[in-house]
Parts: sequence; structure tokens; C-alpha cells
Amino acid sequence: MKRAVSLFAAILLLFSLVSCTSSAETTEHRQALVELAESLSTTTESSESEAVATETSSSASDVEGEPALGSGAQSTQAATLPVSSSGTGSSEMKVHFLDVGQGAAVLFQIGDKVLVFDGGDRDTSSFVVSYLKKQGIQQVDVMIASHYDADHLNGLVGILNVFPVKQVYDAKYTSDIRVYQSFKKYIQDHSIPEDVPGMRQSIQVGDATVTFIAPKSYGHSEVNDDSICIRIQFGETSFVIMGDPSADAEQQILSQDLASDVFYASHHGSNGSNSKTLLSNVSPEFVIISCGADNSYGHPGDNTLNRIKATGAELYRTDKQGTIVATSDGQSIQWSQDPCNDFTPGESTSPTTVATTAATTAATTLATTQATQPPAGGDARAYVLNTNTMKFHYPSCSSASDISPENRQDVTLTRQEIIDRGFVPCKRCDP
Repeated sequence: MKRAVSLFAAILLLFSLVSCTSSAETTEHRQALVELAESLSTTTESSESEAVATETSSSASDVEGEPALGSGAQSTQAATLPVSSSGTGSSEMKVHFLDVGQGAAVLFQIGDKVLVFDGGDRDTSSFVVSYLKKQGIQQVDVMIASHYDADHLNGLVGILNVFPVKQVYDAKYTSDIRVYQSFKKYIQDHSIPEDVPGMRQSIQVGDATVTFIAPKSYGHSEVNDDSICIRIQFGETSFVIMGDPSADAEQQILSQDLASDVFYASHHGSNGSNSKTLLSNVSPEFVIISCGADNSYGHPGDNTLNRIKATGAELYRTDKQGTIVATSDGQSIQWSQDPCNDFTPGESTSPTTVATTAATTAATTLATTQATQPPAGGDARAYVLNTNTMKFHYPSCSSASDISPENRQDVTLTRQEIIDRGFVPCKRCDP
């Protein structure tokens, strides 16, 4: 009503102004006045219609029991993030390094997407399935089997039997162990898409980019060297997750960008893996070793631990700390617990190792007894040491010729003396 009064007053004022002009100008001013009045009338009617519509909408909302939303309420609603099926917001990635004893299993929750890398052995399979259920997981988007050793594969079979799995990536070789047969049969029977990835191949899982960094090729004499390894980039944070490749296979993948914040150690911290050059290329701030307490293999090895310690990285161990969870917001990484930084090597308790230790002690004693005499019977001979992979070779070995000068050491020692220094024989030339 007030707008109509104001409009009428404006029209009267304009008419009075027109009356003061000449007759020639009056007609022009009157025409302009009419057009202005019509325009103002249309605007007023439109505004009134919108006001009525708003009032009607508010009244209807009140009748249905919902309060009318003001600008403040609308802003709060827009800022609310949807809850994902995996229990994490789309702006974070949770990485669970599961304590599966002497095995490996890593769970990634990337927004509402789920990736599982390995699943541990038979005795922890039910734990892995239960753990996924507790995270509210309803399906697995990507499953990666690094290789077919039982301590990596059994838990994946357990997951397949409980959760829908949309895609599987696995290695290109076969195995005669029962769990491998079960794994392959389930995939085929349920028509789950399956692929063998190649080095540098990338896939997108939620907001994370997953790059397959190993193996360079398939068909190694040691199946561990056919292990799939990945690098995951989430925002500005990155993780390298290794399977069980040896130091020799590690050297084949160093041409890539491997720099990452977190390194999941190869082969449970074995001395025959986690070479100095690999660690240098990854240059991690944090290292996680997955192994079992008092395992029969002596993992993690003292040489590997010394190499990790030399990087200055913080150390986490599942044998000492249980399951470890890292949460990335794309800028930084938060941990569920402090690092243990326990660089004490594992102690093997297997009968084989005890016998080997006794033999080593006897050989060392014999070498000490004969230390003042020249070695007899050709015991001492020329060997080539690789201080990076901690392997030793015959000089004629093709692997010896590939050793970079800074890592090569030519020695004349007995075989046992070299082993006592922590080196292991090359499997190619078998010195």
C-alpha cells in the first residue's frame, strides 16, 4: 500500500512539472509520464506477487512442522558434508596398517571409496573381515593382491566371501597353493573384473591417484620379485606400499618418481630387501614394518633397520604397536599413536636358524683359530660385495657387473666371513 501511495505522489509531481512547460513540450512529457507510470506499476505488481509467494511458502512450511529457513540456516546446511558409506569424509584418507602378525594387510578409506592391499594369513583372516565391518565398510572398490604367498592372500579370500568387490588387480604368475586356487575360483565364479597392472599404470580411487610402481615385468625366477607395489598420492601426501620384492627387483623400478612421506617396508623388513638406494629414492618421513612378534624369520633384519635409521625416518612396527592408522587431509598426516622408533632386530626361533647359528659359530671359531695362518684349501677367494643390496657374488656373475661403483666392494675372504658380515649369497651365481 505504501508503494502505491508513493507512486501516486510521484505521478502528481510529474504532472505539475509538465504544466509549467510549453504546450509543444507537454505532449512529449505526458507520453513519457505514461510510460514511466506503466513501468512502475508493473514492477510494483511483480514485487507484491513475490512477497505473497514467499509468505505462502513460509506458511506451508510452518504447517508441515518445518521452520522457515533464513539465510543463516541455509549457509549451515550447505556446509554439511555427506556421510560416506566407509565412515570418512570426502576430504580425508585413512590408511590402516593392520596387525596381521607375520603377514601384510593395508586398508585405505578414501572418502567413500575403499581399497584393500593384501589381507594377511589364515589365522588373521577373520580379524581382517571384522575390522572392515567395524569401519562401516559395505563394499570394496579395489582389491590388490601383491602376490600369492599365503601370508598376503588368505585374508583377501575372506574379504571376497563377505564383501562385494568391484575390481581386482593381481600378479601375472600362477601358484599351486590351495589359497591361490580359492582366490582365483571365487573371482571367476562371481565374474569380478580382474586385471594385471603394468608399471607406471595409474587408476583413480576417489580423490587419490594409485600408481603401480612394480614389478617392471613379470616372470622373475623368484616369485616375490613379481610382487605388485603401489604409490598413492592424496593431495600433497603420498604413500609407497611394497609387497615382497628383493633388493635386485627394487633396482628395476628406481627410474620412477618414488618420493613419498610414508614407506611400507618390503618383505616385512627383510635384510634382502629395502635397499639403500630404494630408501634414498623414497626418502620417507615415516616407515612402517609389518611383521609378527618372535617370527621364525628374524624380521625385521638388523641391516634393514640400520638403513632405515640412517634415513632419519620415524619408525612404526606392527609387532611392537599393533594396528597403526594414518589419517591424511591432503596436507598433513596424523597418526593414531607415536612412533616406537624401536630398531631392535627380530630374533629367529626356528630350528633351522638355530642350526645355522651353531654352524656359523663353529666356523667363526675355526676362522679365529686359524687367523694367524694363511687360509688353506682355497677357502679364501675373490668375491664382489654389493653394499646396497647386501649380497655377494662371484666376480664373473652378470649381477656383479651391474653394481654401481659406490656400492661395489671387491674382497678376498672366506665365504663364511662374508656371511658373518651380514651379506647373503646371490641366487644367480650361488657363491
